[in-house]
Amino acid sequence: MDDTYLLTPHEAVEFVRSATALFPPQADLEISEIAGNQRSVEGYINAIYRIADRETGRSVVLKQYRRFIKGAEKGHRDVPLSLARMRVEIEAFKLWNVICPGSVPELYAWDEERAILIMEDLSHLKLARFEFARRKQFPEFARQVGQFLGRTAFFTSDLYLDPGDKKRLVQGFTNPEYRQLIERVIFDRFLDPALDEPVNPGIRDDLQAFLADEQVLLELLRLKEAYVVRAQSLIHNDFHTANIFLGPEEMKVFDAEGAFIGPTAYDIGQLYGNLILSCMSLQVLDDIGVSEKIDYEDYLLRTMEELTHEFERSFCAAWDECVRPVYRGSRHYRADYLRRILQDAAGYAAILALSRIYDPGMSYDFSRIPDLQQRAVGQRLVIQTARQLLLDRERFQTVEDIAALLKQIKIEHKVKSLVREKLTALSS
Repeated sequence: MDDTYLLTPHEAVEFVRSATALFPPQADLEISEIAGNQRSVEGYINAIYRIADRETGRSVVLKQYRRFIKGAEKGHRDVPLSLARMRVEIEAFKLWNVICPGSVPELYAWDEERAILIMEDLSHLKLARFEFARRKQFPEFARQVGQFLGRTAFFTSDLYLDPGDKKRLVQGFTNPEYRQLIERVIFDRFLDPALDEPVNPGIRDDLQAFLADEQVLLELLRLKEAYVVRAQSLIHNDFHTANIFLGPEEMKVFDAEGAFIGPTAYDIGQLYGNLILSCMSLQVLDDIGVSEKIDYEDYLLRTMEELTHEFERSFCAAWDECVRPVYRGSRHYRADYLRRILQDAAGYAAILALSRIYDPGMSYDFSRIPDLQQRAVGQRLVIQTARQLLLDRERFQTVEDIAALLKQIKIEHKVKSLVREKLTALSS
């Protein structure tokens, strides 16, 4: 599709000069492309540049939204995507900066006619996905992201907003094209046989058996229905660890052009799913020692538990102070509300993790494992985990129940691996 309307590098520099007062008139500005590589899906959707003053080092990011996603369908066909998502992203950032100040990039200027946004450069931070792959630990992350999710869940819901304000919020974040894209990429790859997307041959039979289970299909459809119809609170809608920047004491959420008013559990489930992918891929990686592997597995599960506890603390603190009177009558409603979010989050975690073991869009946790047989072992663990999360989610009462399930799956895998090793040694 045509992208000749996009700025050239020289035009991008001149646009920053004219649209902002961030640099002196005679500043020597340099420009570099920071998207379009394997580390960010942003490069398939948008043109993104870093523009910096050579003398002072001050920099900004210029993002120009494309009218399509490059090579997103079979045959590498481009997929049209409305530029209305720019307004959605801007409004989401503005709202989050009120609800949870400092959690998103600062916005400097935008031009809706030309689909251009100038914002804070986050290059002093690191993408969470790749830092987790390097087994880095961030002690503040669970608290920061839990607070972000908890405050958003409350202050953009009917629990806080009166019906008129909530209706206007829903209308401002309809975002139908992006939602349909997510439905196709995340949900329909399981539900539509016509898609038949490529997977590791070593797990094809496992996936087919999984998707042939009527109860599994029922849960997938229930969760898709909730995604489509439940206008509960503002969600990012693409809340994976490649859309979160981290530093020792700082977290920034970005790439919010898919945001809409949907099920609160969806963003939490996406984050759970990423932690599950990291955890299960660790079971088949042999580049670190046993004690280091155990330590990082514990960190990932502890992060899941702590972010959930912080989500609940932040949510409940806002509830205690600001909940509308109509919701104050029942002593049990809040606990039930949070329990249902947890149970649905477990289901969405299963769906997200499963969607990232297919070849298109495969998680870096698994794409970095070149041996297909070794990769298949970890991918089967994801399938096993997803099955139990989907089928057992209504029995989960706390996040510790989910963590216990993941620990049990890991233990069973290690025991089976040891038994196979012993049998192989005896037969040789």
